[in-house]
Amino acid sequence: MSDSSSPQHPKPFVSMTAKSKALHFSIAEVQSRMDLREPNALYLEYTRTMMGFLLFDAAPEHIGMIGLGGGSLAKFCYRHLPTSTICVAEINPYVIALRYEFAVPEDDERFSVIEADGADFVRASPRPFSVLMVDGYDGKGLPKALSSQRFYDDCYAALAPNGILVDTRSSGAPAEVLLLKNLGDGVWEAMVSPGGKLKPGRRVEVGAELSVEILEITDRRTRLVRLITPLRHDEAIERFGHVPLPPYITRADTVTDAARYQTVYARDGASVAAPTAGLHFSEELLERLARLGVQRADVQLQVGAGTFKPVEADDPAAHVMHEESFAIPDATVDAVTATRARGDKVWAVGTTSVRSLESATDASGILRAASGDTRLFIRPPYEFRVIDRILTNFHLPRSTLLMLVAAFAGYDLTMQAYRDAVARKYRFFSYGDAMVIL
Repeated sequence: MSDSSSPQHPKPFVSMTAKSKALHFSIAEVQSRMDLREPNALYLEYTRTMMGFLLFDAAPEHIGMIGLGGGSLAKFCYRHLPTSTICVAEINPYVIALRYEFAVPEDDERFSVIEADGADFVRASPRPFSVLMVDGYDGKGLPKALSSQRFYDDCYAALAPNGILVDTRSSGAPAEVLLLKNLGDGVWEAMVSPGGKLKPGRRVEVGAELSVEILEITDRRTRLVRLITPLRHDEAIERFGHVPLPPYITRADTVTDAARYQTVYARDGASVAAPTAGLHFSEELLERLARLGVQRADVQLQVGAGTFKPVEADDPAAHVMHEESFAIPDATVDAVTATRARGDKVWAVGTTSVRSLESATDASGILRAASGDTRLFIRPPYEFRVIDRILTNFHLPRSTLLMLVAAFAGYDLTMQAYRDAVARKYRFFSYGDAMVIL
């Protein structure tokens, strides 16, 4: 069952921010996260809960672990339990291949990572476990082989006298549901975390008058969920929901985020994230620009889940863009057409505006009113048809947004600008500084 060529093993990818690194099976699922400043720390709350076995055995002789993930538990035990031997069984060879991305230690006389099915690992263990930790989730949830009565009978049989079994199946752990698209009748497409544990049939209790039922897993690993509430759905979301800050902002949202993480000209709350270049504009600044004769025209693009997915393929052409809904009204077409006829420049505020305008412009450079979904992936080389200037924030490495910037400014100039920004300690990402590309 551990054949590395088997298609049963989902291939994970790694995303990174200035402060943390995460292991995903899809953009909708965070399986593990590591604090880059403290790589041996237990970042996720459930991992800290699992270490509660130390209350019963502060110095276990032999620890078995099923599931490596990002290696949080393995690293913590290796560092803080110097008298323990630790053996980790991971069935997915792709996960094992990423062990050094997450600073998992090398195998030595008291630590090893083996490629093995968890159920086989328990039955074939040559020595009893003082502690056996079961954290063997994958991209589809808890494998059947790790949820049967036989498996748990084998686990208890593999324990030493007074041994401890630690399992992550228990409820009550924190969860996150990010609503993406309203499908009607209380059903939404959503991103969830932890993805491996929130499989169909599970229910997340959000508040006294709102719970979320997981219905199914989509082809792109998001979830279909149903809101269960006696309230109107919009009222329940407003009462119990939180501002969906980007994953690289690791603190909890605050009251001020509700105003700050939104543009002053926003009308629709359907995006996964705010178009952050627009956060630099206040009502006063927009009024000053209007007095200077700057004409403003609106576009709409609902930022989707794919915004946060890094480009993992060596060839960017192999990257699959998720669709995002956009709309270009007639008034915007008229404004852009008139601006170009005068010989003036068309400025796009943010990469979302760029994608919207370019998606609605034909090969001859004619912008037309349009609405629908776009999968346009702008990367070098790309010939821009309607945009003359871009105002944008500084973006994540390996992101499609950074590639769009490089397509407009040129790769060398873009990299030089980013090196200068780092040297001058500019702020990056959502609440960061902006750059103008002329």
